[in-house]
Amino acid sequence: TDVMARTMEIQIGGFDPTSPVIDVSIDGVEKAIQVQPEDNTGLFAVKMHGADVDILLMSRTEYELSKHMKDPPVRDTSGLVLSPMPGTLMSYAVEEGEHVEAGQEICIVEAMKMQNVIRSPRAGVVAKIHPSVGSSLRADEIIAEFEKGEE
Repeated sequence: TDVMARTMEIQIGGFDPTSPVIDVSIDGVEKAIQVQPEDNTGLFAVKMHGADVDILLMSRTEYELSKHMKDPPVRDTSGLVLSPMPGTLMSYAVEEGEHVEAGQEICIVEAMKMQNVIRSPRAGVVAKIHPSVGSSLRADEIIAEFEKGEE
């Protein structure tokens, strides 16, 4: 994706680490913004004038290096049912060749002694069921595939 990068002069006024509201000057214009704590991806959620904006703050070096990073390949998973978490495949509720509806139970994955019902993300015919019952699953491991061209 194209990201519009722009250099701005930001000056922070009175900063109180116990308050999410910060007085700032952005290119000479005084503003009050609300900043939520940084998440695990480095983004800050900023609220200003009723708008929610995610902001990624980088040093100049990080920004220059980021220009050389390639976008990760986009993988089409629309025809797959993936395990949302690591766990053990306990049972299947469908068989290969069976038509399923969106939201229909596909299988049960046990993780941390909790049984999680995995549901079909869309309607279609189950072409292939991958792991066998009792298998250990990784997060994002393929559980089932839909027939191609089905929607």
